Amino acid sequence: MSGLKRLLSAVMIMLVLLAGCSSGGDSVRKSSEGTIVTEDMLVSRETTYRTAEVKQGSLTRTASTEVSSVYTQTIQLNTGAKELTFKEAFVKRGVSVREGDVLAVLTGRGKPSDAEQAQLDLDYARAAYLETCALHEEAIAKAESGIYLSEDIRRLTVDKLEAAYALYRLNTQATLEAMEQKLVEAQADLGETYIYAPCDGVVKSAASFSEGDLVPAGTALITINRGASLVLYTDTANTAVFSYNTKVTVKWEKGDEPMQGTGRVVCSSDVLPGYVGKYVYILQDSPEELKTAYDPQAEALKLVMNTAVFAPRAALTMEEGRVYVTVLDGSATKKRYVIRGPMAGTDVALLQGVSPGDLVITSQYTS
Repeated sequence: MSGLKRLLSAVMIMLVLLAGCSSGGDSVRKSSEGTIVTEDMLVSRETTYRTAEVKQGSLTRTASTEVSSVYTQTIQLNTGAKELTFKEAFVKRGVSVREGDVLAVLTGRGKPSDAEQAQLDLDYARAAYLETCALHEEAIAKAESGIYLSEDIRRLTVDKLEAAYALYRLNTQATLEAMEQKLVEAQADLGETYIYAPCDGVVKSAASFSEGDLVPAGTALITINRGASLVLYTDTANTAVFSYNTKVTVKWEKGDEPMQGTGRVVCSSDVLPGYVGKYVYILQDSPEELKTAYDPQAEALKLVMNTAVFAPRAALTMEEGRVYVTVLDGSATKKRYVIRGPMAGTDVALLQGVSPGDLVITSQYTS
């Protein structure tokens, strides 16, 4: 009987030892799908992680905006300091012109009798001048050949006559020049005045006159938009992208055909105080194409960071004012604090804390 008890005790001890060996330790493993598996003798739990790879690339900003064609320089053509009579105009608002084109013709308001009188006065003054010059020269010649008490007296007499002759010529020539100018003006008042285009461009406005109308002095007859000053304008708020000297792609329609060109920002308010407002001027590489552009759009791409690392925004966790990501390293998870940079869609640029190729956890669940 005692031998049987001893046998039963030995069997119980073996059962206890076997049970202890089967529950003696937990194991942790990582599945091929990035799954951490924990097993114990009571329950088996599996934590599944959704991960994303930290990638490296360039951080850019893009923007698109409607634009309109504007001219930044206009030239006003006035009639001058005299009243004129309108004869004919060859252009109207919106017409393209080339440098040197005749835009309008006006005539003077002078009288033929005024020009005739000015011509007669000039002819008489010229004849009188020639006659008087001959008399001066004759008097000087007589003085040089005359008989005097001394050579000094003769020289003094001749010098006086020559000085008087020189003074006469000086004064009379000035008078003749004034009379010639008067004749030119009188003849101009009878002739035609031509208004020429000073540059290539488009007529912005033209005064309305009929043939024979009096045109007052200094009238603004025609205003021209200088062709070389044609630019695209927008009041977009994206001046950070449309900054000075940024290359721009311009798209528009010509009829039913889509067109595309290039340009650059030549003026932007991004460097000015905020109260100035937001505006951008874009110079098209081929401004002539914009004259027929319909519904133009401007697009710009700006490089913010040449080399940056990106992770999904879902991988970031806030902790007491600091931001961290959880990196999956083999079967272990590691917390890494990062410095958050600009957004790029659903990703965010990280300036510190991770490297390209790291696997960051974006979500997890345990089952």
